[in-house]
Amino acid sequence: MALSDAQKDLYRELLDTNTVLDDLHELLKKYKDDNKSLIRLSGTKPDLINNIFEAVDANIISLIEIQSLIKDTEEYGDQHIFVFGLLNNTRAPYYNDANGLATKIIPSNKRSNFPLLTMMPENFEWADFRSPNRGIDNSWYMKMYDLKIRETKENDDFDAVTNRRTVVYKVYPTRMVYSIEWDGNDRIEIKVNRTTFDSAKSLKKSIAQVKNAVFGGGNGVLVDQDFAPVDLRDGIARILENSEENSSIYKLIMANFVDSKGGSGQFRSIDDYGDDDLLSESSRKSAIEAYQDGNASCTVLHVRFLASGSGGALKNDVNVIISRDAINHLIIPAKIKPSEYRYVRRQIY
Repeated sequence: MALSDAQKDLYRELLDTNTVLDDLHELLKKYKDDNKSLIRLSGTKPDLINNIFEAVDANIISLIEIQSLIKDTEEYGDQHIFVFGLLNNTRAPYYNDANGLATKIIPSNKRSNFPLLTMMPENFEWADFRSPNRGIDNSWYMKMYDLKIRETKENDDFDAVTNRRTVVYKVYPTRMVYSIEWDGNDRIEIKVNRTTFDSAKSLKKSIAQVKNAVFGGGNGVLVDQDFAPVDLRDGIARILENSEENSSIYKLIMANFVDSKGGSGQFRSIDDYGDDDLLSESSRKSAIEAYQDGNASCTVLHVRFLASGSGGALKNDVNVIISRDAINHLIIPAKIKPSEYRYVRRQIY
């Protein structure tokens, strides 16, 4: 069925918001050899998006591929991720029953319309459920949308004659993406997409919303009862300990330490975008080693996983901030592919 202009506009907006130029280029490149007169690989992001819909109209690219691309970019990277571990493995069969859980949590009339990729929600709404998730036995994935409004001052005018001040604000609606996924074994991850107006308070509220949504009146996913935050500081310690021998795999960018007396120290590499590593300068390395020798613990670590040392797993370098707001908190500030996320996750925990 052909897409209407309104539907195309919605998909255009989602592609523009959720994808990067490389994603669009990669999709078009798959069809270039057989459709050289239609497919164009150069141009701006809007140019490539328009070309994608020219290919859709010509039955070259399917809508399913566009939906899949939006899903991947919406669900991986540019996120806050909170990792929880199952406290008692005897509860695993309960969480492996994906359809049973979904029946308790999500109204059936909602599930029949999933996925709701083009919905701009008015408030907190269910958007998707699937099991197994990306082919992993016993796994499941649940997604929710919410609307967040940001107001930006556009004009501030004072009339001295009337002694009246007029302030004009522009409203920017943002579709928030929340998700919770079970790995089919013993871990749950709650993910919240990043915005330009994140705060610890708003993150805490978002996590509480997700937990409440899946609670199912006590018959659903009991995050606070059955799970505990996974302490990612163990991964931080391992990354620091092995950093010199793994210098081709990752680069240390920033580290926060807390000593036994509660004092703290922060160390940053000289050039966040160059070749400098946190331990590459001798005096900085000595100071960090002094903290470690004094039984100080690293509470926050910013690490860059290098594409050049990933054996082809990463297309580009990936920055990760570990344990910023909580011991189970990861931040991945850029869009990545599902396979890239799995690679990064294995390096941390």
